[in-house]
Amino acid sequence: MKRVCKEQPELLIPYLDRFLNEIADIDQASTQWTLAQLFLLLESDLSESQKRKAKEIIKNNLANHNDWIVLNTSMETLFQWSKEDEDLRKWLLPHLEKLSKDNRKSVSKRASKFLDLIN
Repeated sequence: MKRVCKEQPELLIPYLDRFLNEIADIDQASTQWTLAQLFLLLESDLSESQKRKAKEIIKNNLANHNDWIVLNTSMETLFQWSKEDEDLRKWLLPHLEKLSKDNRKSVSKRASKFLDLIN
């Protein structure tokens, strides 16, 4: 899906609601991190309500999952979106602070990087 999205994003636009309402319910790490990447790539094609739903999905994944790839991709997408969303930035900060102390270097380094960029 990511390869298709990068080459021909218009092919995925008709499926955005299914990604948000069906695929997002799949409790599988690869699904969760792929959605975080797809939502970021398709951001300009999301309606306001779709973007709100995507934020909630990714926030839930960041707050409640432990897979390092899910955490890293969720941080990336939420960080990018927080540049224009102060409420999201306020929500994200304590999560980044917590994750900056994670024992997995890839997670802690990415969280620390985003904290530095926000501050």
